[in-house]
Amino acid sequence: MFEVTTLHIILRLVLIILISGIIGYDREHKSRPAGIRTTMLVGVGACIIAMTQQEIAYQAIQFTIAHRNLGNVVRTDQARLICQVVSGIGFLGAGTIIVHRGDISGLTTAASLWVTAGLGIVVGMGYYEIAVISSLVVICVLMFVKRIIHVNVLLKLEVQYLNKKEALAVTDQYFDDHGIKIRKVKLSSKIIAERLQFTSYFELSLPKQMTLAQVENDLAHKQEIIAVRRIEV
Repeated sequence: MFEVTTLHIILRLVLIILISGIIGYDREHKSRPAGIRTTMLVGVGACIIAMTQQEIAYQAIQFTIAHRNLGNVVRTDQARLICQVVSGIGFLGAGTIIVHRGDISGLTTAASLWVTAGLGIVVGMGYYEIAVISSLVVICVLMFVKRIIHVNVLLKLEVQYLNKKEALAVTDQYFDDHGIKIRKVKLSSKIIAERLQFTSYFELSLPKQMTLAQVENDLAHKQEIIAVRRIEV
């Protein structure tokens, strides 16, 4: 354990500003709730608390050395403040998560804030190698993983209608217009209130810019369709 000098403070704050700034830029560039300023503040705040914790521990050690007869009285917990950062960052992360019609967004941004707080702690404690290497890993995950790894998400939709010919023409046209691929489709029918009602079960592959909630909402507004709902896989 060593003293946190002015040079250490400046170096650590500059480093965490650079690291958190890059992470925040990625989030803001993608129009996410927490941008550069929020991410920077999270990183800097965690760094300040970590440096404060380190300074408290250093002063406790110096006091014990100077007053050896009080060595059994002085106690310092080197992780207490840091633990509060880890648990306290949750309220910010929760604020970035949005749930709309079953679709959840903002999880990556929430995770980014949590990781930024962790990096702030690491920088504040003076573990520069861990900070730099970890930052490179985080930045690579945010910027490149989605481009390299493509996951075919299984999406299923149930569409109910009365006029089979008209409704299928509408759904087929909608899927073609929006570049939606139909992997599988099943058709069933049953009599409800003395009327023959059809139900199609679609397994879809959506383009990147679309969500299943958007498809569900668009089809629900079609006059030929009675009801639309997603099927949990």
